[in-house]
Amino acid sequence: MRDLIKKAIELQADRVHVVSGTMPICQKYKEIIQISDQRTLPPQVYQLIDGLLDEKQKKRLLKDSELFTSIDIDDKHFARAHVYKQRSTLAISLKIINKKVNSLSNIGFDMDTLANLLRQNSGLILVAGAPNSGKSSTCAALVHHYVSQRSYHALRLSETIEKEFIDYPSSLVTQRLEDIDYKKDESIVDSILMSDIDILDMGEIKEAKDFKLACDLSAKGLLVVASIVASDIENVLFKSLHCMGDPEFFRKAISENLLAVIHQSYFRNKSKEAFFIHEMFRVYPSVKKHLLLANITAIMSFLESGGKSDCLLYKKAFELLVADNKIHEEEVPSTYR
Repeated sequence: MRDLIKKAIELQADRVHVVSGTMPICQKYKEIIQISDQRTLPPQVYQLIDGLLDEKQKKRLLKDSELFTSIDIDDKHFARAHVYKQRSTLAISLKIINKKVNSLSNIGFDMDTLANLLRQNSGLILVAGAPNSGKSSTCAALVHHYVSQRSYHALRLSETIEKEFIDYPSSLVTQRLEDIDYKKDESIVDSILMSDIDILDMGEIKEAKDFKLACDLSAKGLLVVASIVASDIENVLFKSLHCMGDPEFFRKAISENLLAVIHQSYFRNKSKEAFFIHEMFRVYPSVKKHLLLANITAIMSFLESGGKSDCLLYKKAFELLVADNKIHEEEVPSTYR
């Protein structure tokens, strides 16, 4: 299995899939590439998985018939692994992740645009995007920025350990694994507060209780960074204000604690070059009343007016790509022209 992963890394691919009865493949962006000309039979898949997992992981797989975990590949890479049942046998999908925590500027953010946001030391920052759009990398980069600048105690909650933070001269970054080190319920609030945490990267918001945890902790003075799957900023606002169970609670909590929503994506031109793009909504005092009333139309009008340098939509991001001659105007999706 590690040989297949090594081939994928050499091809600069970010995913590996091994399914019984098929040839192992990797994915590079949207492109599928075969990395072996031999079909894998069920016994071979079991053998590959057996050689990749430790004893604790094997026991969890036997108990649950499915496993999400992280696997140490080499000095530079982790793999986020999903082992699952497929037609009465096992299959595995791996996402290859660089261990290094990038800076925000290395990812592709303009630091001048983020300057006002990064001066805040409490509240909620939501990082949104489609699956595999780099949300967790951006959350890690935000934590890295803060702990590099001042003395903070930061905590990352996650299903798998995917990033290795360096030793900071005056800050500490700790990581806890869900269902091993903690349960994502009300008890985690007291645990975090008793640990004197300043910054929390709580991973992905999947349901209302996750969002409530983010709101509760940001209301208690923590800087909370969280990711959410959404198609754009408007979709983030709709999910947050209309789909989280107790609308009155969440609208009040969001209007009081939300600092910003960053939605990010990777756009690929006809030559398959990938460009990082993002849109951003910074919560200004004049917008808080619209959040409280769940008036998404008014919020989007505020964004589209272009009056604030740190409130921008994808249309502006594509204009900059065209201006920098990175893409041709006809490559811009019609939605953003």
